[in-house]
Amino acid sequence: MIPRAVTADELDQYLPVIAWHLGKFCENGQWEPQDLIDQIRDRQRQLRLIEGKCVLLTSVLTDRLSTVQVTHCVGVDYQEWLPLWPLIERWAKEIGAKRIEIVARPGWEWPMRQFGLTKTHVVLEKRL
Repeated sequence: MIPRAVTADELDQYLPVIAWHLGKFCENGQWEPQDLIDQIRDRQRQLRLIEGKCVLLTSVLTDRLSTVQVTHCVGVDYQEWLPLWPLIERWAKEIGAKRIEIVARPGWEWPMRQFGLTKTHVVLEKRL
């Protein structure tokens, strides 16, 4: 089980697989699934997929630290895929990011502490 980076060019073939996840991301009304699809296509967001388990969206901010921001993550059986978090951090370092942050619901604070992320306001962050 490895997080697969789904490129903008591959997105259409994965839409049936991630439709439920996109719907969950949009429950609060901030976005519609098509908004997120368009942002992935425009390369404003990056999509990682652990098929059958998890979908994760990131954005690379244009701040001085090239922060990778995890904006959305939803899945099932998180105990199975959460140990793959270091692969996301490695990718962030490879693209030159000096910081990673997760915009998450409060319940993610506890499991993400094992990877050195700390709660600052309602954002979990780590310097890379």
